[in-house]
Amino acid sequence: MAWATSDTTMRMSEGDFGIALPFTIQGITIDAADTIKFEFKAQPNAATIILTKEYTNIHDNGGDLSLTAAESALFTPGVYCYNMSWSKNGVFQYNLVENGIFKVGDVA
Repeated sequence: MAWATSDTTMRMSEGDFGIALPFTIQGITIDAADTIKFEFKAQPNAATIILTKEYTNIHDNGGDLSLTAAESALFTPGVYCYNMSWSKNGVFQYNLVENGIFKVGDVA
């Protein structure tokens, strides 16, 4: 299956890592100094965050989301959710994606 995306749904095979999943922000201008943060949870209202990934040095309003082997190992097959937020000058602006779906499947 590998990494794939459709609207706000991301999919990956169990154990995938080191594969770049490009993301593009539309409707606002992201500066290189801004931060895009992904937070992955087991379910939308879960207090525990499984993984946080932060990206700066954004160019052309986008970047690449990728997981290391250790990060990928945090996800067994199932459905998770993620939020993608934007911060400017260290100040939270708003969620670009709230409760997006992150599906992890068995190795194909």
